Amino acid sequence: MKHLHRTSGIRLLFIAALSMTWTATARDNVFPYEMNRIDWILIPLGIGMDRIGEGLIDGQTSISRDEIASFRHSDINRFDRCATYAWSPSWDRHSDTFRDMLSVSTALVFLPPVVERDWKSTITTALMFLEAFYVIKGFTALTKGLTARKRPYLFNESLSVDKRHEIAALSWGDAKGSFFSGHAVEAFARAAFISRVFSDYRPGSRWTPVVWGAGMTLASLTAYARIQCGEHYTSDVVTGAAVGMVLGYMLPEIHKKGGTGPVRFSTGLRSVTFSVRF
Repeated sequence: MKHLHRTSGIRLLFIAALSMTWTATARDNVFPYEMNRIDWILIPLGIGMDRIGEGLIDGQTSISRDEIASFRHSDINRFDRCATYAWSPSWDRHSDTFRDMLSVSTALVFLPPVVERDWKSTITTALMFLEAFYVIKGFTALTKGLTARKRPYLFNESLSVDKRHEIAALSWGDAKGSFFSGHAVEAFARAAFISRVFSDYRPGSRWTPVVWGAGMTLASLTAYARIQCGEHYTSDVVTGAAVGMVLGYMLPEIHKKGGTGPVRFSTGLRSVTFSVRF
């Protein structure tokens, strides 16, 4: 209970501080985004990937006790092996706390258009939020289902075979859901999404480095916690971070008004064009 009160207090403090920053930006600024033809594609695409991924995960076979008994630290490459020595339920809770702080804070991107009572812009923001949610969820589920990578705790020889088997049995298909880290991809996507929207809505603001710094710090802590709790390898969180950064940054970019940014998306009767200009 003490842990719950402490983490709830930290979340409220962080969100309150970020809210004040957003409120300060919600005046005399032009909303920088608009809906376009990609909005017809992203949500169905995300839902489709999620359905396929969940089907692959549900179809995976369970891991037997005898199979777990054969697992060793040395079965894992040196870069990732450190995760097989970690197991901490407290770090697991910390990773949820850091991720949830960013997830809840994403709602603050609605603050500027709501303050201005610009309901069209509010709907556009909500659509971008849903697209980010479904694409992240779908791509993560599909990747986990295709790779079926075993979690590092299964190779942790400091845990008994019975304990590892118990954990795997309780998590079922999730025991083979190590690659890539859903916590990491979600945290970095949220951090990049929030920071990008803030930067576009208030270009040149002195608070921009603060927003980016706070978001990336929380996302990095989330990724670190996933290794420390024994749920993910280093390569899982590094890949998740990279994917999350790209998705979180690109979704606002492709909705920029006028399509004048470096990222452009267009559709025709028989073609879909996506380009990045350097």
